[in-house]
Parts: sequence; structure tokens; C-alpha cells
Amino acid sequence: MTAVIAGQAIASLIIDQFGGVGLKARPVDPVRLIGVMMVILGAAATQWNALMRG
Repeated sequence: MTAVIAGQAIASLIIDQFGGVGLKARPVDPVRLIGVMMVILGAAATQWNALMRG
């Protein structure tokens, strides 16, 4: 579930960057990039045991 949320955050950055689905393009700024990176780190932290078990 956490990977789905991280994937949605990444997808939203890509859609915003290129103006997907008919929206006006919004360039990725450092604050939004840091926010997505924090979501990814949070997802990895919650799944750490499962990731290490293989």
C-alpha cells in the first residue's frame, strides 16, 4: 500500500511537469521534489523488514 502512495506521488510530479491529461504544465520545484523524496523514504522505512528478507 505504501508503494502505491509513493507511486502516485511520483506520477503526479511527472504529470504536472509535462502537463498531462490536459492540464497546464507546472515545473517541479525543490520543495515538491523533497516532499516526494520524503514519501519514498517513508515507504521504504515502513517496508524495511520485508525488503531485507527478499
